This record gives sequence, C-alpha cells and structure tokens, in this order.
Amino acid sequence: MATQRKHPDEDHRPGVKKNKQEEEVEEKKTSAVPECFQGKSFYEILGVAKDASVEEITKAYRRLSLKHHPDRNTSPTATEEFQYLARIHETLAKDPRKRAMYDKHGDLIVQDMSEEFMDAYQYWREVFPELQADDVEAYKASYIGSEEEKQDVIDAWDEFKGDMFLMVRSQLH
Repeated sequence: MATQRKHPDEDHRPGVKKNKQEEEVEEKKTSAVPECFQGKSFYEILGVAKDASVEEITKAYRRLSLKHHPDRNTSPTATEEFQYLARIHETLAKDPRKRAMYDKHGDLIVQDMSEEFMDAYQYWREVFPELQADDVEAYKASYIGSEEEKQDVIDAWDEFKGDMFLMVRSQLH
C-alpha cells in the first residue's frame, strides 16, 4: 500500500488550516535569529550606522536580500535569512515607531507587534513615563529626612514590633 505524499506547499495553500502546534512551530521558525546574524544588532547586520537614513537602510537591505534570497543562495537557511532581513527592513525603514522601540529595547519587544499593542504601549508610557536617574535622585533628595520617611519608619516599627531584621527584610522584598 502506497503512502500518500504531502504536497510540499500544503501548509501554505489557502484553505488549509494549521493546528495550534503547527502554528507554534511556524512562529518559532520565523522568530528565530539565523545563525549568521546571531549576536548582531539590526544595524550591524545591514552594515549601517544607528542614525542611518531610511534610504541608506533600504539600500543596504536590498543589497543583502539579493545575497540571501533563496533563489540565489543555496544555503539551507537562506529562506530564514531572507525572512529575517525582511523583518529588519520592516522594523527600521517602514515604521518609525517600531524603529524607536527597537532602538530603545532591542529586538524582543519589537517582534510581531500589532498596531493595537503599539498604541497601548504608547499610552502606558504617557501615563507611566520611564524613570530616569535624575527622577530617582530628585525623589531621594525629597524623601530622606522628610516627615513621610519618619512616618514610614514608625509604621514599620509598629508593624514588626521593633524587630530591625524584619523591618529591613520587609523593605528588600
């Protein structure tokens, strides 16, 4: 009895649904960094400066995409390399918000962000701006020796019945 062979493009044909496990495998394949690009920033991969213009980034992307295109490159990882380059181009050249996020946080936060996520993140940062060292120093200067600090010490003393070990430990956890 002959076994029926799967069409090589079966997973990519319209109307063929993937199960959850297949989707997770596919997601891991597309989000993984190809070996030849590991340990490098998007800018290093493209060979451009961090402040490069969109035109410079696009030119570098086109040059590398020709080199890594599966039709021209016989490497078994050519497809993944080409897809990764496309993601780099999408992040750095097509969406200024994704580029800003990449510059600030790196690749992990930028992967596959939807428009809704970008809007929610932007709102979150407006409500809760990132702390800077100056913010911490300003708070420290206003807190140390203040009535608020004195009251916090009294409250901790009362809560832990004067046990200094527990008072300090409660502040470290």
